[in-house]
Amino acid sequence: MIWAGVHGGTRRQSALTVTSVAELSDGPYSEDELTDLRRLMTDLLARCTETCDRYASDGEWRPSADGVIAEREEVRRVIADLARALSQTRRGLRRVEDRARQRSSDQGLSLLPRS
Repeated sequence: MIWAGVHGGTRRQSALTVTSVAELSDGPYSEDELTDLRRLMTDLLARCTETCDRYASDGEWRPSADGVIAEREEVRRVIADLARALSQTRRGLRRVEDRARQRSSDQGLSLLPRS
């Protein structure tokens, strides 16, 4: 699923609009844009897998640092790495969506509002 936007005035009234890649492929997204979306997600999952393999190869967190302070620093480092990967993916997705939105606008098509 791909995040397409949040609409509504208050937190209680907000509704998430989600569109699947299959639905988008029938819409204004080009094959190149769909390829970019899939590549971004593949890259994100690969980075998450690398992080998991590095820090929890058997499925359980095993800090490599000795001592509580060093372990907490390692935890911060892992979280920062994952947060950076998510941010890069979000930026990439926005670039792809912006390209599709601009092309659709140039062609007079309607696309979901910017998320």
